[in-house]
Amino acid sequence: MTIDNEQMTITSNNPDLQPQYGKNYDAVLEYYFEPAGLLSLGVFQKNLSNFIYRSDAGTVGSDSIFGEAYAGYLLRTDFNGGSAEIRGLEVSYSQQFSNLPGFWRGFGAFANFTWLESEGDYGEPGANITGSELVGFTPRTGNVGISYMAHGVIVRVKMNYTGSRLSGFNADPSRRTYDKESLPVDLNLAYAVNRWLSVYADVINVFNTPTNHQYRYVPSRMNRNDLYTTTIKFGVAGSF
Repeated sequence: MTIDNEQMTITSNNPDLQPQYGKNYDAVLEYYFEPAGLLSLGVFQKNLSNFIYRSDAGTVGSDSIFGEAYAGYLLRTDFNGGSAEIRGLEVSYSQQFSNLPGFWRGFGAFANFTWLESEGDYGEPGANITGSELVGFTPRTGNVGISYMAHGVIVRVKMNYTGSRLSGFNADPSRRTYDKESLPVDLNLAYAVNRWLSVYADVINVFNTPTNHQYRYVPSRMNRNDLYTTTIKFGVAGSF
């Protein structure tokens, strides 16, 4: 059980929740090229039954299992829907530029992007939602970055894109909640002192980009803001 005092909301498990089942179909085409490169294209479809989604379930009564202290709080829990379909396309590229001279041969690049379209029956009359509106599935995601690996030095810079997605369903569109899109950048550094010992530093969310923000119906109607500042981690790794 999670309690949000500011929003007067309780999130609790649903004892009547049934398992979600799915059938997955995937096809991937890969092309390898010199030097040390890969380009791939994949398509997939997922057919779900009893798919699980989160939604509001009314308010808490004074005689509930939560006690009188939480009477009037909004209750949010997981439910089973009917059938759902998720169709998608994935594109991926990676390459090490080992054919370049000198210093430049240590560089590499990578990128990938995923498109999703979803459709689900939430088990209520008129509640069939189409066009990337299935809870928990992100319509657009991607990564792009560069790396350098040579002379015991490893450097990676990665930018991650996560598009907005439906996080909480309600039959009333104005009460649906969405996770806001984010675009953080991470930096990873490592140096091999010798074959047994290395040191590393990870800088997570270098530019302190807002992440894990949530809004209701329209982006300007913020519902939740979690503030995570830039994080720096240092460490030592060894193999013996």
